[in-house]
Amino acid sequence: MSDAPLVRPVVQHQWRPPEQGLVKVNFDATLFKHKNSARLGAIVRDWRGANLGALSMPVLLSSTIEELEARASLRAVQFATDLGLQRVIFEGDLTTIFSAVSQEYSVMASFGNIIDDVRHLLPRFFVVSFNHVHRLGNVVADALAKKASSIVGYHIWMDTPPLDIAELGCDASLLLDSSGSIVSEKRSNPNRNSVRGFEVLDEIKSALEKECPRTVSCADLLAIAARESIVLRGGPSWEVLLGRRDSRSASLSGSNNNLPASNNTFQTILTKFKRQGLDIVDLVALSGIHTIGNARCPSFRQRLYNQSGNGQPDYTLDQSYAAQLKTRCPKSGGDQNLFFLDYVSPTKFDNYYYKNILASKGL
Repeated sequence: MSDAPLVRPVVQHQWRPPEQGLVKVNFDATLFKHKNSARLGAIVRDWRGANLGALSMPVLLSSTIEELEARASLRAVQFATDLGLQRVIFEGDLTTIFSAVSQEYSVMASFGNIIDDVRHLLPRFFVVSFNHVHRLGNVVADALAKKASSIVGYHIWMDTPPLDIAELGCDASLLLDSSGSIVSEKRSNPNRNSVRGFEVLDEIKSALEKECPRTVSCADLLAIAARESIVLRGGPSWEVLLGRRDSRSASLSGSNNNLPASNNTFQTILTKFKRQGLDIVDLVALSGIHTIGNARCPSFRQRLYNQSGNGQPDYTLDQSYAAQLKTRCPKSGGDQNLFFLDYVSPTKFDNYYYKNILASKGL
């Protein structure tokens, strides 16, 4: 049996595997105000970072986020008990829960009885501790909690969490070519005639492997390359938290179903965002990346000639701008012709993309 659980106040900004012989259980809860519901998620990983199990489930709506997080911590402890784990580190991103668990007396709060239930289970572990982590170090548990909004009932995955959770982790599955059982995500509708520059990433990866073999993952490389591309265009810089693991599989169906495509309506794109726990603010903010980059003719041809299947162009598109696009994007042919997404300042990271949309000149 364990003594009182050790509570570590150190805030980790990225997930780190436990020491050999231990396992980590990350947990989180999410409140969906627009659905008047709440969900929780948990994932178990060993010292190698291998997934041992994951769960995603709805819970009763609570009045406070503290009570929801307390329920998530209880379910995480129950999950670890069900799996027969003996040496466990529990991690979450709300300090209130860890302070409550560390107290030797009952917590006089709405979630006090839940914390008592957590404490009641802890003697079943031989070694047990609790770590407080930054939300950035708890993204997979958060994604699993949000995943529950798109499924019905209680779900448990053993060994491997759902593919779209892996996609949320930015695992570089896009870079995998078709081979054997793998069907590349490069062939998906959202990525075809859109994503380019793979040869540049291959060159960078090759140079990195010569200097420091088997050190920098492709997933981290993608994140760093995105940051540097924006900085070179005059945009802001930020710290890229490293340690992402590369995927060994791809999901063509996941890419088709979850990524926005060029011919998707606004409502369809918003629906895809909501499946991942994102909202309209996230959609507007992330769309701003279109201030740099290009589009091929096939990705917007329907807007020029047959937007709604009636042989008519998109009525929301400025007529003079549409006429200009038609000169290089005919009804047939010109598929490789490139067009700036932001025709005003295509080489700068600024807000002209939004201004173009307001002027009915968004591509």
